[in-house]
Amino acid sequence: MSLEGMHKEDVKAALRKRFGSVAAFERAHSLATQSVSEVLRGRPSKRTSDAIKRVLREQARAAESITAVDTDVPPAFHRLNAGNHRVAP
Repeated sequence: MSLEGMHKEDVKAALRKRFGSVAAFERAHSLATQSVSEVLRGRPSKRTSDAIKRVLREQARAAESITAVDTDVPPAFHRLNAGNHRVAP
């Protein structure tokens, strides 16, 4: 996943989803405080960029591995409610 092609807020949201906060991500990877913010502002840091890209790649792989459940259920209904409704012919 390309860091340059993503919006700054999407990058931060991805880090928050995985670590709870951007600061927790920085601590977990032994990065300097505000290093993510600096990279997202355009200041180069290979170490920080590589750590961010690694997390984004892992999340992309995890998203690809998710498969649809109950694909025979019409899309108009949630799979848990599908048994309570009849589809008009």
